[in-house]
Amino acid sequence: MNSDEDIEYAGFGRRLTALIIDTIIIALFTFGLVAAILGLDYFQIQGTPEALAQYPNSYYIELFIDNVLPAIFVVFMWVKFMATPGKMLLDCYVVDARTGKSITTLQAILRYISYLISALPLLLGFFWMLWDKRNQCFHDKIAKTVVIRGNEHTEDSLETLEKKLL
Repeated sequence: MNSDEDIEYAGFGRRLTALIIDTIIIALFTFGLVAAILGLDYFQIQGTPEALAQYPNSYYIELFIDNVLPAIFVVFMWVKFMATPGKMLLDCYVVDARTGKSITTLQAILRYISYLISALPLLLGFFWMLWDKRNQCFHDKIAKTVVIRGNEHTEDSLETLEKKLL
């Protein structure tokens, strides 16, 4: 790689804010979907033997809605738009660290799964970006991605990044 001076990597505060926004959006969606399918009464007895009797498939429904759907959504957003809604609001884009182009589906899946590694131990993998010259977390390093700042010339920025990385 040549020079990173024209590339602005997204910082800790911006990435954390984007994550919080995404978490709120996903939580509202998943709560609403569970409520629509199982009903609001379900939340009063959730996790009890009574819930299993009244809602025999609730565990699988919640597992799918709370874990699988968000994973599919986030991976889709990274691959198709290079960003989740929170990152889009804050002009941040997830790109391939080697080429500066959109990440592949495999990279996106690996990046998503690697969030678990970033969380262990004591969220060190997320804080690692504070010492990394490219602001990469563990999941970025594993998936070979970087998060860059966009601007009104995002396409130009991505072309500049691609040239510098090649």
